[in-house]
Amino acid sequence: MTAAEPLHTQSAYLVEALKRVLKERGMTYADVAVALGISHASVRRTFAQQSFTLARIDEICALAGIDFLALARMADEV
Repeated sequence: MTAAEPLHTQSAYLVEALKRVLKERGMTYADVAVALGISHASVRRTFAQQSFTLARIDEICALAGIDFLALARMADEV
């Protein structure tokens, strides 16, 4: 990820990194939904539309046991 890349591309890398972390931890969208108290469909839609608030990313990172900066570094490795 570079500063010259469009913002939507950078955020897509961040979402992909978050998906990888969840997969590595053996966590499903259903697990995320239960932990956050929202529907499975809401989690799927959020990932599909890549429409996360920073607060939601922080919640999911905490759930997966990774901090936001580590996630950003992973996204940069794409």
